[in-house]
Amino acid sequence: MPSPHFSNVLVFGATGEVCSAVALEAHALGARVSIALRDTSKHNEWISPEQERAADLQRVKADLTDTEAVKRAVKETGAQAAFIYAVHSGDMLRGAITALRDVGIQYIVFLSTSQVRTAGFIEGDIRSISRDYFIPWQDAQIEIALEELNMPHTAIRAGFFASNPLRLYLDQSSEPNSVDLLAPDMPHDPIDPADIGRAAAAVLVNPRLYKSDHQGSPSKNIVYLSGPALLSQTEQWEIIDLELMAAGKCKVEVNHITVEQYLENMAKRHVPDMIAKSLAKSMMETRPLYTSEDYEQQRLNVELLTGRKAVFFENFVEREIPRYFK
Repeated sequence: MPSPHFSNVLVFGATGEVCSAVALEAHALGARVSIALRDTSKHNEWISPEQERAADLQRVKADLTDTEAVKRAVKETGAQAAFIYAVHSGDMLRGAITALRDVGIQYIVFLSTSQVRTAGFIEGDIRSISRDYFIPWQDAQIEIALEELNMPHTAIRAGFFASNPLRLYLDQSSEPNSVDLLAPDMPHDPIDPADIGRAAAAVLVNPRLYKSDHQGSPSKNIVYLSGPALLSQTEQWEIIDLELMAAGKCKVEVNHITVEQYLENMAKRHVPDMIAKSLAKSMMETRPLYTSEDYEQQRLNVELLTGRKAVFFENFVEREIPRYFK
């Protein structure tokens, strides 16, 4: 294992599934890791107290919407590089990025989405994305901010989280549990969020080791991450049902729904309308993401960056069933 180029890193949002994996992997790669949290007493369901102690993760109070707290966190930890993700911010994190840069952060890894490549009027032009595609638009604005503020960075453009079917769409209020599927036959590239985090950590700690073919500028690197197999939602739920039966649990009732019904469901879950509409668009328009040449490279990048093969959806579901099905 090479010595870390950045031996002291700061991870924001480290109670989420991706960010937690970033923190643990950065430690495994030899870096000192501090985790920035809005609430430093918050329980982390993705990192056990034993893991946190073993990795000597230092909790610091900071939030990407509070520039003064960001500055304090960097000064307190002496971090050289930082991992960030999109949060609701009127300035699209320009204040936070400026603060990170001005107090000594030399490199940023940003969790973006693969959809920024195809969501614009001009493919590959992140400045041509309409706000109607809110999620890729928001991520694109943060990528643009990083570029315009001359912050050296890598944009990790990840595919569909393998946890989405269980975390976003499973309805456990009925017996048997049920799920409503929009565009059930569209292909997806479900990727284990932990794989995203591990790959991002590799870039965070040693950015010079990995240069993709998608460099946007001398100070910008782009890494696309996909899961190891393309699966429709129908196929994903067939796999989930097989794993449930193997675990002695009931299958999930699958229903097909319209866009209108999807938006109603999201409203019941208190998902903001603009985000719900963006999610619906992303579910309906997946094929352009997976041209054969691009996808073949994207699905290999987890192994390229981490030295470990990406987790297949079947294995992810088997691991996560106890979390979602009691």
